[in-house]
Amino acid sequence: MTKLEDKVNEILGIDKPEPKKEIVKQEFKPAVPRREDDNKADVENDHKYSRENYYNLIERGQEAIEGILDVAREGQHPRAYEVAGALIKNVADTVDNYKI
Repeated sequence: MTKLEDKVNEILGIDKPEPKKEIVKQEFKPAVPRREDDNKADVENDHKYSRENYYNLIERGQEAIEGILDVAREGQHPRAYEVAGALIKNVADTVDNYKI
């Protein structure tokens, strides 16, 4: 800093900035490799179970959407439509996140 900057900072009550610290680059460490499970049947069963649960969640979500839309139509209340919209988004997110 120059003397002028120091004087202006002093008048304005600004503390002298600390010198910039050197950026230290961290060493990249690769991810820990995933070990294959010796028992493939368990992995396949887990995948099948998980897949069934996703299907079940999506079906229940669709039923809930139908129900909340009926309530919204009957009551014509804005909050009911807001809840319906949120539910539709949640079900859509579940569908989007599903990977076979």
